[in-house]
Amino acid sequence: MNERETQIEDLRNKVEDISHVVNRAGSGDLTGRINIDGSDSLSDMARGVQAMIDNLNDLVAQVQIGRAHV
Repeated sequence: MNERETQIEDLRNKVEDISHVVNRAGSGDLTGRINIDGSDSLSDMARGVQAMIDNLNDLVAQVQIGRAHV
């Protein structure tokens, strides 16, 4: 594979990884992890999506704790 093909494959893999975790989260499964290294925009977006999922997971946990105290 030449350099351009390698870059395209890398981008495709990143998009698939992000998509898989986002689709799981959309179905209510907040346990998925996006493990992408890099300093490009897609890697930044992946880290942002992972932070959002982590925050949603924390919120769900807080609601469950609060519900237990009612």
